Amino acid sequence: MGFSPDTCFMSKKPSSNPAPASKKAATKDGLAFESLLAELDATVQKMESGQLSLEESLSCFERGMALTRQCQAILSEAEQRIEKLMQELPDAQ
Repeated sequence: MGFSPDTCFMSKKPSSNPAPASKKAATKDGLAFESLLAELDATVQKMESGQLSLEESLSCFERGMALTRQCQAILSEAEQRIEKLMQELPDAQ
């Protein structure tokens, strides 16, 4: 199985500071959390295949780190939303 030098790069590289997620948990590029996670999983599988060159592995690692940051930002926002909702609940005593 051959890999091209841009194996792990999409057409548009993400910024180092991911955009905050919208109410629909989508990124600036319109990718849902699940899509980002699926791409991260595919990236890890490519790296674990052992068939990438060093340069391809580095590209995949960089992409994986960017995807991880985007996922973390979405999860952080979801956690904040949950905390806000929990604070709005009347005390159940």
